[in-house]
Amino acid sequence: MSATAENQRLTVADIARMHGDGTPIPMLTAYDFPTARLLDEAGIPLILVGDSVGEVMLGYESTVRVSMEDMLHHTRAVVRGAGRSLVIGDMPFMSYATVDEALDSAGRFLREAGAQAVKVEGGVRTARVIEALVRAGIPVQGHRPNTRWAARSASRARPPTAPEASSPTRSRSRRLVRFRWSSS
Repeated sequence: MSATAENQRLTVADIARMHGDGTPIPMLTAYDFPTARLLDEAGIPLILVGDSVGEVMLGYESTVRVSMEDMLHHTRAVVRGAGRSLVIGDMPFMSYATVDEALDSAGRFLREAGAQAVKVEGGVRTARVIEALVRAGIPVQGHRPNTRWAARSASRARPPTAPEASSPTRSRSRRLVRFRWSSS
């Protein structure tokens, strides 16, 4: 899977090398120790602890209610279960509204929970935040959400209707978005 020894955790450099070599890089989501252990043993190189934990595991109606404490708790469990996979903590709603908040929140993911990277949604509106995190040495995975779908709760998601499925907007949104892994 990488150039590191078999018992070492993957690094951002390992993931970049895999990308450069054209190796497929699967990423799956885990919220707990046993799932992380299974994914790690299966050789999944990236594990995301997503804010969807709120809807899937905590019974919230949306991800907006997910707190940093919720995310840190679940990220700690995933890090303990994944010995080799690189673990990414999803920054919850309003945890990166300003550069200072983003640095504090991302630092907590790495320091308190043991994550190796954080995920930030937004695109252009979060560029300053992402730049500050990278300058601080925090690996960042960007994610540009499809706001039309992001407005819907995961529990209420539905397949698109025939007109929606064939719309130009739907076609563009299905294209893969390249994520740039950044670290100083």
